Amino acid sequence: MIRLLDRIITLLERLLLVIAGVALVAMGLITCANIVCRRDPIGCPIKGSVELVALAGALVTACALARTQRRKEHIAVDILVSLYPPALRRVLDLIGQLACMIFAAIVAWRVTLLGCTQVQSGELTETLRIVPYPVTFGVALGFGVLTLVFCSNLLKDIFTRTEASQ
Repeated sequence: MIRLLDRIITLLERLLLVIAGVALVAMGLITCANIVCRRDPIGCPIKGSVELVALAGALVTACALARTQRRKEHIAVDILVSLYPPALRRVLDLIGQLACMIFAAIVAWRVTLLGCTQVQSGELTETLRIVPYPVTFGVALGFGVLTLVFCSNLLKDIFTRTEASQ
């Protein structure tokens, strides 16, 4: 079961990385174009560039969360925890992963509800008047996959530690 979950996470992670990569390139192109357009002879910024970069930034951030967590490339401060006995560290790690999984699931759920509200209300962005819900659902997907990563890590830690202790 854990292997199947890992395969699903890998596929979703790759999809998210493609989305994040496209959004990151778009951010760079929009920012560069905006800088060029501000200079003479054009002399005016691109309308809605800040809005587009903000939407792309939300996608880049949310789509990178699962990969970062899976590869343990996040910042961890364990000054106090490293002083605890190994058994207590394991328990605290499991509690922390469970709390993070619950938090990520709640964020995914609430952002999905926000996206549904945006669809129903016909909400548009302020400057360009484009629909924001594809980005909102992309952010929800990012947090959903992050939830799966925490779930996978938690299951691995529970089963490998249980087998190791027997």
